[in-house]
Amino acid sequence: MKFACLLALLFTACSHFTNKQVTVSTRNIHEQDSIITHTGDTHLDSLLQAIISAPQDTSLARLYLEVGDIYEDNDFELAKYYYLKFENLSELLEWNEGRYLFACVFSSLLLREGYSDSALVILQNAYDLVLNDNDLESKANLVFTKGNAYFVKEWYETALSCYLEALSIYESINNDVKIQQLYYMISQLYQSIDIVEKAIEYGEKSVEMNWEDPAALAALAMAYSAAHEYEKAKKLYEKALSIVLLQNNIYMEGLIYFHIANDALFEFDLKRAEYYAGRSLEINRQFGAAIYFTDLILLSKLEQVKGNFFKSEEYVKEALQIAIELDAQKEKRLCYMILSELSIAQQKYRENIQYWEESNLIELAIARQTALRSAEEMDAKYDTEKKELKITALEKTKRLYIGLIFSVGVIFLLAIVTFFFILRLTMQKKRFADQKRQFAEQQLIQIEKEKQLVAAQAALDGENAERIRVAKDLHDGLGSLLSLVKFTLPNMKTGESVEAEDTERFAKARNMLDESINELRRVAHHLMPESLIRYGLKASLSDFCHSTELIRFYYFGNDQRLDGKLEIMLYRSAHELINNALKHADASQINVQLVQENDRVSLTVQDDGKGFSTSIKTNGMGINNIRNRVETYNGKMLIISSPESGTEVNIEIEI
Repeated sequence: MKFACLLALLFTACSHFTNKQVTVSTRNIHEQDSIITHTGDTHLDSLLQAIISAPQDTSLARLYLEVGDIYEDNDFELAKYYYLKFENLSELLEWNEGRYLFACVFSSLLLREGYSDSALVILQNAYDLVLNDNDLESKANLVFTKGNAYFVKEWYETALSCYLEALSIYESINNDVKIQQLYYMISQLYQSIDIVEKAIEYGEKSVEMNWEDPAALAALAMAYSAAHEYEKAKKLYEKALSIVLLQNNIYMEGLIYFHIANDALFEFDLKRAEYYAGRSLEINRQFGAAIYFTDLILLSKLEQVKGNFFKSEEYVKEALQIAIELDAQKEKRLCYMILSELSIAQQKYRENIQYWEESNLIELAIARQTALRSAEEMDAKYDTEKKELKITALEKTKRLYIGLIFSVGVIFLLAIVTFFFILRLTMQKKRFADQKRQFAEQQLIQIEKEKQLVAAQAALDGENAERIRVAKDLHDGLGSLLSLVKFTLPNMKTGESVEAEDTERFAKARNMLDESINELRRVAHHLMPESLIRYGLKASLSDFCHSTELIRFYYFGNDQRLDGKLEIMLYRSAHELINNALKHADASQINVQLVQENDRVSLTVQDDGKGFSTSIKTNGMGINNIRNRVETYNGKMLIISSPESGTEVNIEIEI
């Protein structure tokens, strides 16, 4: 385990939820979810309560993940407990996304405790699984966390390769949050290999993307400290500390205290260094020896500077015991070097020689370990390259099979498309032929209808002409003759001796002649009213309607004359409808309405007679004649009637 790298990972973005704020007595929560006590944090209490009633699905799994994330910066054991429950449910649900998330969060906890190899095993299993999924974000998260594991192992080149691979994926999917986190991890990696300029460059990129991220602020502060720019580092640490205090992130609070104390010691501000080192040790003891080892070393050096050699020796011996238990060679060598310095200061020369010998032996072991680590890293790269070549070969074979399948599929699809195209073309031809035939039939029907309309119009014109001729002949010929007879009769009796009986018969004959003349005029008028020819439809209909008390006439619109033939047709229609109402409907009142506008004329005849059912087809020639006349003008005729409810006939023609 490498404590320097662990310090770099103190600020890594392990969590998957933001704005964690919790003040809890973590041991108040029983390991059985069914027993819940108040933690003092309403958000956490609501999550724990929701776990009890949540169904066994991904929503419950996410609750476990969120609770574990809250505990991650306060209690590692409870965080592990909920992460493991999250893993078990993800496996039960066969939920791959859950498996990937577990590998990231749980391995991050293991890295904080120094178990990089265990973390890599978990991450590699998840990584092998994600290669079969098209889940780029999960793949990038796993590669990112693998980079952290290699960072702890001090495989810096491999770690940087993982970071850059993850960065490429995050940039392709525009995940700015992860890009910003990667920047400060790359900053810390460059700081670990003493490339301070690069450390500052990536730290500034991270802070520029999120000025409110305490991890980014702390990473940049560490880079400035490495460059001995302590004032810049101090401002950044203070900003980061104010944020983590608001979040109650105890874990990061202790780590920031350590770095503030470390910088203060370099500036020889012993009082400030002692205060923050003590605060750091107090907090970091909660998170295990791997975390507070560096606090012991710092306090040892502080006491050494102050001249308190005995107190310094106590701190360094406690640190040495931790290094021995964790088999951390570099850390053991550091402890022996400090003990050697203290023994010289205390004039314990024999102990000084023993500590130097131990230090030299460990230095040789470190050299072998470094060589071994380099060999392991090379072997790992070789194995990875072989695996990648194998995967590439498999992918080529897979692509070949996919290509063949795709080609066959395309050919089959083209055959289907061709078949449907031919079928569609055939159907279109058939449909076109049907449409052509239907169009021809409609044309024939239209021509036949036009012939009928022309014939009907010709018949109507002939009828009107004949009516005009007959009316004129009756009026001018027979009417004039009868009138002449009437005026001649009085002259016949002048100077003649006529008996009383003959006088009476003569008077009767004259009266009968008057009636014949009147009847002749009435018939001639009905055949073709003179008022219709001279004054138009309105005047002739008004005269006709007012001749009978049962009829009421209403007129609306302008007084513009219509086409003569149209006026005759409307007059004949009104005449026929009124006669029908008088003869067949037993009507007591008939209303005739004429509406004349600029673009249309409407005639309505309505009676209160006995009516009839419009669903029963009638063979009456009168209605059919009217309908045929209206159709010659492309007009519309509507009949509204029912038994005992009267009849209304509406004729409407566009002018």
